[in-house]
Amino acid sequence: MKNTKEEKFLIKLHDLASRKGDAFSPIDCHLVGKELGLGVPSTKNIVKVLAMSHLIKKSGDKKVHLTDNGHVLINQLKSES
Repeated sequence: MKNTKEEKFLIKLHDLASRKGDAFSPIDCHLVGKELGLGVPSTKNIVKVLAMSHLIKKSGDKKVHLTDNGHVLINQLKSES
């Protein structure tokens, strides 16, 4: 199954945060977008959708982190692949 851009963003956010030692660590959303080859407008739109869906939470202007719901979805996505 092919993941959506939003799902890919969540997975990359989780991976980058986990490298810091905590899957819930705040990460610069533009770094996540850059890792996925996304431009700033696309990244902002994805962040807006994911935040409205309560899968991530914004920390300031650029930092985002997974919510509990986002973490549950990550586990589901990883188990499907």
